[in-house]
This record gives sequence, structure tokens and C-alpha cells, in this order.
Amino acid sequence: SRRFDFAPRPAAANGVLCFDDTRSENPVGIVIDQTASPTFRNGSYDVTTITWTVRNARATSIAGAQLAWMIDIDLPGVGAIDETVALDPVSGGYFHVAPRNDFVAGLAPLSGPFGALNFFQNVGSKQPLSTVEKKQSLQGREEAPADAGDYYAIAATDPIDLEPGDSIVIAVAFISANSSGSFAAAAGEARSRWFTISDVNDGLGGVQPPSGYRLDQNYPNPFNAGTTIPIQIAGDGSRPARLDVFDLL
Repeated sequence: SRRFDFAPRPAAANGVLCFDDTRSENPVGIVIDQTASPTFRNGSYDVTTITWTVRNARATSIAGAQLAWMIDIDLPGVGAIDETVALDPVSGGYFHVAPRNDFVAGLAPLSGPFGALNFFQNVGSKQPLSTVEKKQSLQGREEAPADAGDYYAIAATDPIDLEPGDSIVIAVAFISANSSGSFAAAAGEARSRWFTISDVNDGLGGVQPPSGYRLDQNYPNPFNAGTTIPIQIAGDGSRPARLDVFDLL
């Protein structure tokens, strides 16, 4: 529930933005590096993946922290009064849509489901709110102007526990598509690319090769109804792993 606000450092040569909370007036002790992938395009959709690496930069543990983003997506050529929001059950994301336009735009989580997703709408005459007005209304500092309005959302992670020096990676795909079906397909493509191992910094693959792994003997062996196969993979433990077992007989 502690509020803090800090501006990013200028992007480095590699395009990484750094949000360093340790420089704020009331530091929590979190440092966030943000990167953006090249935009992937085909005839039906465009996808850009934004990745945040969140690190505990203080000497004590952080328990139950949630990261949240205020997100405003505007459809081209569509008045704010016509916008509605639809959830995509396939990807767990959401998109903005207008009844007289098949075009949709939204986002889908890649590294895990949203912990919370809330939508805000101020009707008024449906003139878009400024960024300052949105921040003030969301923080309860000031009511949104009666003659202005917009549709925006707050997306948050699940609670995060971080030991000193530990980090976690959060990734979200921002998608524009020519239909809701294309949106779901784009989310699937983004997730496939994110979980593709990449040993080059091309911004497409989200999983770097582990520095080491170990596969131990299964037990009990021989087994009947079941067995345990121990496997150890070096890393922060935040990414899923899959072990495929084949019958060669």
C-alpha cells in the first residue's frame, strides 16, 4: 500500500530503461530494468513484448510486493465513447474494441497471469483524460473532471517475495489485431516466442540458456505405479521447465 513514484534513467545504449526506486524520496528498494522487443508483424496483428526485470536492491527481504501499471489504449479513429473492453479467455489478457470497428488492441501476460485487473471509466462527455488527471483520480487525490472521460485499466502482478539481490522477470505482450481471433493468435505467438530459448540478445526469445543442469537417477527403480526423476537447473527458479520422457522400446 506504500506509494512511490520515480522517473526512469535515460535508456542505455542497449535500449534498457532503469527505474531505480532507491533514488526516490521514500525508497522501497526496488530496481526495475525495462526492455522492449522488436515489433513482430504479419497481415493480421502486430506484437511487441515489454519485459521488466525486478530486483530487490535493499539488504532485507521484500514480502508480498505487487507491481501495477496504469494502461490506456486508444483505438485509432474511434471516439472514447464507443470503446468497450473484452477479456480474452485464451490468453488471460484483454483488449479494447469498438462496436463499429473490428480492430482491437490490448495486452496479454506472458510470464504468468495477472494478479489483479481492474477497469476504470469516467463517462462525462468522453473527452480523454490527461496522464496527470488519470494518476490523480487513481490515487484518490482528485476526482476526474466532470466534462472529461476515458477508459483505462490497472493491471497488477501476484504478490512477489524477493530476498536481497534476488530478481524476477515479468513480461507482457502489447497487441494490435484486426479481430478478436487474431488477438488470441497473436498472444499465442508471443508466448511461444517468449518461451523460446535464445542465446543471442535479439529481444525475441525470452529464456536464456541455463548455466548448468543435473539429471539424477530416478527412484524407486525399477518402478511400478510411479517414480521420481530429480532434475536441477541453474537459475532463479521463476521460469517453467519441462522434462520429456520417451519409451524407446
